[in-house]
Amino acid sequence: MPKNIRILCEGISDRDSLRELLSKENLNKKIIKFDSRSRLLKKVNQYIRNYQGIVDVFLIIIDSHCTDPSIIYDKVHQSIERPNRGKVRIHIIEHALESWFLAENNAIKQRFGINFSPISNPQTICKPDEVLQDLLRGAGILKYKKAIHAKAISKEIQTEDLKNKSENYRSFINLLLEAQLDNNWRN
Repeated sequence: MPKNIRILCEGISDRDSLRELLSKENLNKKIIKFDSRSRLLKKVNQYIRNYQGIVDVFLIIIDSHCTDPSIIYDKVHQSIERPNRGKVRIHIIEHALESWFLAENNAIKQRFGINFSPISNPQTICKPDEVLQDLLRGAGILKYKKAIHAKAISKEIQTEDLKNKSENYRSFINLLLEAQLDNNWRN
């Protein structure tokens, strides 16, 4: 039986991008944004308590921002109160959401008319937002405005292509599908 899943993320641009991408996957989920990683971690247990009995699974998605994803995972996991841990799944984006955008370079080409070669392993780029900024500068856009540009790029992304090009995105979708269908967790 499908579960009631809430996705908890760091901010507006993550929420808006996730909405765009998940709607293309026919996985329309309620996505709750917090103002920052620290605010999310500070409020997550209260949020879980408030929705006890209403929400089956809380999926937290957080950027690693140049830190080893396993360190971020451990930090998030430890911030969850022990009684809540069975309801929480965690996905760490290696390094930032923009690594997904760089993986699916056709979306950037389509949206901004920037012609560039695919970047192999964009999830290894510590600051993919800076790489994206440099690409946009080439198209005459002086500053990457995450809240505006992330959503615009997400609208152009072909999610099947993204799953083929980004192991991290594919892993996120698989985790979400498992959460929706399965009671046996690997987290």
